[in-house]
Formats: sequence, C-alpha cells, structure tokens
Amino acid sequence: MLDFIPYVIVFIFGLILSIGEILFGKYQLNYSLVLKRPKFIIIYGLFYGIVGVLILILINSSELKINDLLLAKSPILVSIIIGLTIKPISRVNLYTFSSGEKQFHFGFKQISGFFDNLALKRINDIVDEEIIRRVKDVKQNLNQKSAGAIDRLIEDSLPSHIVGVKRAAFIKEISETKDKFDKLRYFAVKFGVHKLETILLVNESK
Repeated sequence: MLDFIPYVIVFIFGLILSIGEILFGKYQLNYSLVLKRPKFIIIYGLFYGIVGVLILILINSSELKINDLLLAKSPILVSIIIGLTIKPISRVNLYTFSSGEKQFHFGFKQISGFFDNLALKRINDIVDEEIIRRVKDVKQNLNQKSAGAIDRLIEDSLPSHIVGVKRAAFIKEISETKDKFDKLRYFAVKFGVHKLETILLVNESK
C-alpha cells in the first residue's frame, strides 16, 4: 500500500499546480469565469497528474541516478520534485533520431504541446464567451450613455493602485477606442469582470 504513496503525491502535485498556474496565472483576474465551466481545466490538471505518474514510473523502472543517489531509493523526494517541476519536465524530449537531414523527436514534449494547444484554446474560448456575455449586459445598461460618458465611468472605476503614467496611458487607450463594446471588453480583460460590474455602480451613484 505504501508503494502507491509517491504516485499519489506526484499526481496531486501535478493536478493542483497545473490548474493553479492557469487559474491564478494566465486568468488571475478572471479565474471565476474558468470555474463556471470547469470541465476543461479539470481535464488539463488530470493530464499533468497522469504525466507526473508516468515520469515517476519511468524513473523507478530505469534505475536512474544523480551522482551516487539512486532515485528509486528516494521515491517521496523524487515524487515531490517531479510534481513541483511537472510542466518543464513534460516539455523534455526523451529521444531524438535523424533520418537524412530531418530530426524526429519523441517524448512528452510533443504530447503535452498538442494537448496544451487543444485544452488552453478551449479554456480561452470559454473565458472569452463569458466576458462577451458580461460586457453585453453592462453595455445594455449603459445604452443611453455616449462613448465619452463611458470613458469617464471607466476612468472612475479604475483600481486605486493604477496611478500616474499608467493611469493616463490606460485612459488614453480607452478614449482612442471608438466602439462602446470594445471599451468595456478591454476594461474587463485588463482588470477582470468583477471590476467591469463596478462601472454600473459608479453610474448609479451619479
């Protein structure tokens, strides 16, 4: 039973860290949108959990050594290391062979790259769909407002930590965007849909 513990550890690390990287890295400001339809982010995490298990099996079966340390003799330590570094490890080629002037690579890199393209595209589509839906709702509530009035509402809704040159640059970008929908969408992508909804609160207070 204890023999399974390293595999459970590496699976959990791979699962949680890969999901966390997407939620609180790429979609830090809009992670709630990913969680509204979590199927693909869960599949993404499961994939890297399974990859971690396969890498650990490979290490244990091949009797790899670092200096004089037999990795299979330290399964818990190795499972933690693999779990923490699963993304870079998954991009390593295990074998390369040449045929004429062409080189062919084999390993986790090709599989993970293909999977990332599919899963991350789908996750990005989900976030975009949710942002568009929220922006349409806000725009509908501000239908009577002019583009200039929306600029001023956005300016008043900016996070308090955006000051000075950064604030001026953002306001300039917004004012140069002519379409109301594009203004609101840009704001939602830049600062999150939760900040987008504060525009309605600012509007009501005026």
